[in-house]
Amino acid sequence: MKTIGLVVLGAMIGALAASTVAQELLPEFKGASYSYLSWERYDMSVGVTTSGIPLAAKRLQHPVTQLNLPDYFGDFVGVSTHGEADVLWFRDNNGFLRSAIVPDAANTIYRVVPVPATNLEIRQKP
Repeated sequence: MKTIGLVVLGAMIGALAASTVAQELLPEFKGASYSYLSWERYDMSVGVTTSGIPLAAKRLQHPVTQLNLPDYFGDFVGVSTHGEADVLWFRDNNGFLRSAIVPDAANTIYRVVPVPATNLEIRQKP
C-alpha cells in the first residue's frame, strides 16, 4: 500500500513539474511571474582615442527579462537583497507589505510590469 501511494504521489509531482516551460521557472520567482525575454539594441560609443575623441558608435545589445507583477501589489517602496536574489517590496492601499523575489538580479536585467489580476481573495482572521 505504501509503495502504491508513493508511486502515485511521484507521478503527480512529475506531471505537475512538467506542465509548461513557464512553470519550470516559477519556483525561482515569488510574487512576480516570468513573462518573456526580449532584446534591447542600441548604438553607443564605448571609448575615446588617445586625443580624447569619442570612438565610432558600436551596436550593443543585451537581454531583458520581463516579469509580470499582480497590480494589487501596489506601489514600489524599496529593494533588499537575499543571496543572489533581489527582493522588491510593495505596499498596497490596505497597508499590506508584499515582496517579489527576483533571482540572479546581479547578472540579469529585468523589467517588472504590473498586470491586472482577477479573482483576488484575501482571508484575514477577525
